Amino acid sequence: MEKEQRQRIKKMENTCNETSKALDNLEIAIEEWKEKISLYDDLIKYYMSEEWRKDYEASNKEGFPSPMELPHGVLAEDTIFNEMTRHRELAIELLKIGTRMLE
Repeated sequence: MEKEQRQRIKKMENTCNETSKALDNLEIAIEEWKEKISLYDDLIKYYMSEEWRKDYEASNKEGFPSPMELPHGVLAEDTIFNEMTRHRELAIELLKIGTRMLE
């Protein structure tokens, strides 16, 4: 067997192992997201609701618990909006990657 052939086979074996692991990780991530997407939906419904607005307004009043007493980052105007933006960007990226995977 030629040295060049041996190197090519070794390289492709490593490539196969790396892509297999990456696909395993992708499968795990997709399954996890499928299990959690309803939580994301709940978060968006809350953000668009009158409840969020009331909670937000209450958080700006004196006497509202400190973040140490009651974590409330969800009441920052940008927290959920940033997650919505990230969600959209990831969805677009998934569409691009999915299309490439099918080509």
